Amino acid sequence: MPLDQRCATSKTKPGDLPQGFTVDYAGESLQLRTEGGKFLDVPAVGILIYLVLAAQFESFRDPFIVRPVGAAGGVGRAAVLVPRLHGR
Repeated sequence: MPLDQRCATSKTKPGDLPQGFTVDYAGESLQLRTEGGKFLDVPAVGILIYLVLAAQFESFRDPFIVRPVGAAGGVGRAAVLVPRLHGR
């Protein structure tokens, strides 16, 4: 069973525990509960960047060309600079 389903089904009511006991999340469960909702922010930023580029180029096709070319340029720069930084 995935962790998020396990956390949802294992909710213990305060009346179910003996007096003086509490339930707290830790480890992966805590991380899932605190950062799980942030996953949707990544696609939203990507769509925003695409829309800004589409407005600048006045075309919905050009951002699909510009983004990979920019990434390929970064890889090319790294391929040239990394050997120079290591003295080769």
